[in-house]
Amino acid sequence: MTMRPVLIGLLLTLAACTTSPDNRYYTLSPSPGAEQTIHRNWELSAVTIPELLNRPQIILKSGANRITIQEYDRWAEPLDAMITRILNDNLTARIGLHSEASEDYRISVTIDELDADNDRNVFLNALWTVRTGEVTRNYRFQRSEHAKASDMPSIVAAMSILLGDFTNTISSQCSL
Repeated sequence: MTMRPVLIGLLLTLAACTTSPDNRYYTLSPSPGAEQTIHRNWELSAVTIPELLNRPQIILKSGANRITIQEYDRWAEPLDAMITRILNDNLTARIGLHSEASEDYRISVTIDELDADNDRNVFLNALWTVRTGEVTRNYRFQRSEHAKASDMPSIVAAMSILLGDFTNTISSQCSL
């Protein structure tokens, strides 16, 4: 009979020790890039990403057909909204101020892949379209960046670098 209160106390102590780790939140950052200030009128009309990526948790590849959801490493805002904001900031720095009146360029982006693998390789695979008047041009961007370390801040920083490179590619097409 005297063992029962001891066991209950021990179980309560063990339950108190099994708290889950704190969530860590990350954001992508604008890339200063080469300021070209082309001063064209432009609009980023659409940015789409797969629903698999548009979740609070950060996704890592752990094989050809397998992913790992990083439960405690999370995006600070929805990924599609964050990517749209970063691309707008980057394009503003490179092309000039966004103008909703008489756009010279209507840019739409479909991101198929923005993730990393266990070897610290970060991948960005995107399709993008530029419309100028009656002419529409389609492009593909595929690039990888090796993160400086295997921690999540380094992986997210490499994603930001890739988005900056992607913006440089878009702005170079808008300068033609």
